[in-house]
Amino acid sequence: MPDTRTPSPARLVRWITVVTASIIATLACWQDPGYARDDLRLTISHDGRGTVRLDVARAGGGPPDGEIAATVRARGFAGGTVDPRPMRPTSAGSMLFDGTLPQGQWTVDIEVTVDGARSPDGSCAATLTVGPDAPAESVVCAGEPLVTTPAGTARGRGLADSRPLAVTAGAVGLLFAAAMGGALLRRRATEH
Repeated sequence: MPDTRTPSPARLVRWITVVTASIIATLACWQDPGYARDDLRLTISHDGRGTVRLDVARAGGGPPDGEIAATVRARGFAGGTVDPRPMRPTSAGSMLFDGTLPQGQWTVDIEVTVDGARSPDGSCAATLTVGPDAPAESVVCAGEPLVTTPAGTARGRGLADSRPLAVTAGAVGLLFAAAMGGALLRRRATEH
């Protein structure tokens, strides 16, 4: 009478192979949503007369993915302030401050959100001089590019960057399955 408590070696090898292959396929294809990111560059421009524009573009060029929103606030060196106001989109990735800054020197801070989620790096600040003889200028925000991530998601490597690790783990799993199957086949052959 055959022992029904242990599966046949061939069945065990097939089961381990299917499970290992499924794990490898899942790890190789899965993209961590926190890693789905778009590196963006922020540029504040003004015409010297108080008009302020924000341009948001991909680090490699082209308009950004997702809905971009920006809020501007300004503080004058002489004491004036502009309370936080939303900027008006004018084209893909370009926004305009509705209004003009009065003459003088200003610190302008702009906060950017993408699809409603503020990025950890989603702000840009510049010092602008407004006046009849002030030149137009553009200020590219220094530091890391703006990285868009879903709200509450930690920044880090995605699982898709771990494909070599996943393939190695899968290969080890397959070798283990083959070794287990071979050991079971040898044991079964010696029992008969």
